[in-house]
Amino acid sequence: MIKSKLIFLLLTMFVFQHGVAQFILQPDDFFQCTGKEATFSVETDYLFPLFQWQKNEADTWVNIDSLNAGDIYEGFNSKVLIVNIPDNGLLALRFQCVVTDTIFNTTITSNEAELILVDYPVVDFDYLFPCENQVTQFINKTIDPYENPLWHWEFGDNELSALENPTHIFTSATNYNVSLTATNQYGCSSSFEKEIIILPNSIMTIVGDEIVCSNQSGIKSVYTVENVNPEAIHHWKLSDELGTIHVTSDTEISISWNIIYPAMQVVLTVTEEDTLNGCFSSTQKEILVTTNQAPDPGKIINKSDNNAVLIFLGSRMKTYRWGYTDKIAGEEIYINDSWNKTYYDFGDMDILSNQFDYWVETSNNARIICWTRTIFDNGNKKNMLDDNGLNFSVYPNPATGNQLWICMVETESTVIKAKLYDFTGKVIKENIFNNTLNNQFHEVNISGVPSGIYMLVVNNGTRMANEKIIINK
Repeated sequence: MIKSKLIFLLLTMFVFQHGVAQFILQPDDFFQCTGKEATFSVETDYLFPLFQWQKNEADTWVNIDSLNAGDIYEGFNSKVLIVNIPDNGLLALRFQCVVTDTIFNTTITSNEAELILVDYPVVDFDYLFPCENQVTQFINKTIDPYENPLWHWEFGDNELSALENPTHIFTSATNYNVSLTATNQYGCSSSFEKEIIILPNSIMTIVGDEIVCSNQSGIKSVYTVENVNPEAIHHWKLSDELGTIHVTSDTEISISWNIIYPAMQVVLTVTEEDTLNGCFSSTQKEILVTTNQAPDPGKIINKSDNNAVLIFLGSRMKTYRWGYTDKIAGEEIYINDSWNKTYYDFGDMDILSNQFDYWVETSNNARIICWTRTIFDNGNKKNMLDDNGLNFSVYPNPATGNQLWICMVETESTVIKAKLYDFTGKVIKENIFNNTLNNQFHEVNISGVPSGIYMLVVNNGTRMANEKIIINK
């Protein structure tokens, strides 16, 4: 009875093992990075199996044993094969396992498994504009044959980024160790680190006038910038609410203030451009511009005795100083006894000569004195109507406001009557003035007079003169 049971058990084992003998190799294919570990395993229903792992070399299956396993293969006589992939790769990348039933001495070979080696990313990067407090651009130059790697940047200042080509602002001018790690879809990671030098901003200073006068013919302000990078380019910009009005490039700028400004604040900016590294630095200087409105040109009037008088038709509230330029000698001469006069009698000097330029300078009498020079045009000559006519000038003409000013050349004390006629002969305005040596300017109110062409007639009872007046409001 016992013998029969033993025979039945052996027959059952034989039928079981040979009826269901299957091998499952896991995994069939294996993607792995060099320098890492790959594990293959085989499953069998044999009760007492013997495992022999094989590698394929030149299309020949060779047993892996103690003679050729080295440090690469572990468990080559067990159900689990561990492959330690060296950094330089492997010659054999295909494996199989031969399993022997030790009871019945039968052999079955598993399916093949292929080890697919994955290249590591070759990580590299470069950068542009390594400048303090400016945007530094990083350029990813990593080579990776696989799609959609993961990026990990460390900028050396506890800031990170996962972008492929990030930008970063370094707030201090110093050295930073920046690293990039790339991880492909199979988990293979490579890193690269580079020390970068962040360049400091130039601490520039603009040196020059802080308060200037506008409408200054021939007067310039020179501004220089100090503490600069001598290899850089410097861009200057003078701006106000009207926009940029002056742009140039140099470490020094000369600004002529002959433009008529209102009293205002302007900003002078200099920007330093380091063309080698792409860095920019800038600084500003506020400039207070005071104004002296340009005077209207006066007239050269020949008196009846053929002596010449220069008349300046400006405001009586300003300060005046007269002079002339000898263009041959190259000298400027101020006439000391002419200060604060609205006219000057040059006597027998030939003011029509091209050798001389005659001028008057006016100031605005402000805290910051701005002088403006008006050069008289030698061709701007008003002839007498006749020897018995009155000499006078009218300012402004054309008139755009509500006042006309009559400037009498006559210095004698007399009563002056002024009548403004329209071209139908109708008297529009009539005024009477007392003319004296110290009171030669007389105001005519034209606030109610419409735009048009008029005739102004001036007489002192014995002599008279007239002048066409244009009113354009």
